[in-house]
Amino acid sequence: MTGPRQAPTRLAIAQLDLTLSRVALGQPDSAVELGRRALSGDRVVDSIRSRARDLDRALRRNYPTVSDVREFSGQVHALRG
Repeated sequence: MTGPRQAPTRLAIAQLDLTLSRVALGQPDSAVELGRRALSGDRVVDSIRSRARDLDRALRRNYPTVSDVREFSGQVHALRG
């Protein structure tokens, strides 16, 4: 069985998928926290960036005035490069 250390990309994607449910449940702070954790890995590949952009769009659409959401958006945009 593969654990988080052997599959950090899968773990990050699972965390980002979970964050979308937190957005839907009205938990933007929890979603941002988990999203940041998912992006904290050493290797952020295209699939992680794509999921992070999905999360960023959902957060900005639903919670545009929350400061953590704006900060997370900046973090996601910094990944592009």
